Amino acid sequence: MKYPTAFHLISTEFPKARIPILVIGGFAVNAYQVTRTTADLDLLMTEEYFEKAKSIFEREGYQLTVQERLFARWRSEKEPSSLAVDAVFVDPTTFASILKDSREQDLKGIHYRVPSLNHLLALKIHALKNNPNRRGFVDLHDVLSLTQTHGIDPRSSSFKELCLKYGTAEIYDKILQNMGPWKS
Repeated sequence: MKYPTAFHLISTEFPKARIPILVIGGFAVNAYQVTRTTADLDLLMTEEYFEKAKSIFEREGYQLTVQERLFARWRSEKEPSSLAVDAVFVDPTTFASILKDSREQDLKGIHYRVPSLNHLLALKIHALKNNPNRRGFVDLHDVLSLTQTHGIDPRSSSFKELCLKYGTAEIYDKILQNMGPWKS
C-alpha cells in the first residue's frame, strides 16, 4: 500500500486536494487526554468536498460502503482489517466555525486538526440526540470522561446551555444521573 494507514492517506492527499477536514470521534477524544479505543477514523467536512474525497479514497483502494445525506463510510479493499473512515457532513458555516476554534494535533508525525473541547462536546451531545440507539453509550461515556478530565462541572449553567442547545433536557438529565461524584 502506498499509505500504511488512513491517517497517512488523509494527511498527505487531502491537503494536496485542498479538502478541509477535522478529525472527530475517538481520535479527537484521545487528543483531549481521554483514552478510548476506536474502530474507525471519523472526519468532519462539508458535502462540497465529497466527490474529491471519494476519488482519493477510490484511487487508494477504499470502497464507499455507506452513503447517506449527512454521512459516508469507506473501507479499504486492500486491507480489510484497517480502520474504516467515516465522514460526517455539516454545512459550510458550521464547519468554518468549528475549524476556526480547532487545534492541531500530532500523532507520530502525522498532523491533523481536532475541534475545540466545547465543539467536541457539542458534537457528542448532538450525536446523543440524533443517534441514541447506535452510539449512545460511547458518546455518553465520552462526554462524562471529557468533562471529568477537564474539570467541567456538568451542573454549571454553561454546560447545561450546551446540552440544551445541541441535545435535549433528557440528555442533560442523563449526563447528571451518570456523572457520579463530581470533583472540582
